[in-house]
Amino acid sequence: MKHASRILTFAVLAFTFWKARALGTAWFNSPYDQLSWAAFACWVLTPLAGGAIRAGGEISWLAISLCMSIAGTVGDLSVLHAAAFATAVGACTRAGWERLWWFAGFVSWTSALGWMLNGCSSMQVICIRLLIAIIASWPWFMGRRAAA
Repeated sequence: MKHASRILTFAVLAFTFWKARALGTAWFNSPYDQLSWAAFACWVLTPLAGGAIRAGGEISWLAISLCMSIAGTVGDLSVLHAAAFATAVGACTRAGWERLWWFAGFVSWTSALGWMLNGCSSMQVICIRLLIAIIASWPWFMGRRAAA
């Protein structure tokens, strides 16, 4: 596994974050996306707290992230921009099954989940989002506790 420089990693993270900026608007304006930022915070802070973050990202994950972002732009699909940002963040985490499990939890903070759960109440959607984020982050949290 080759790792990119810190500058390249930061550039890809910044670019994909900028492309996924519509999430912020949805998080505060859409009734089904309210408190998605809390699920995002739970999802993104767990690897940091679990000591799974490293300075240089994996080149393969960064390349996939850029491809997803370009596809999201071409297809005008915000879910691909969110997936691209999640992949860029995932590039900066420790490799292993925990990363793949955690990565799947990115759906907890996307607008697509709110759309899929539009038959549920806003409170149910919030609870489902947080539950997905917590379950996805659990292996790294437990791994940190076992190491302590």
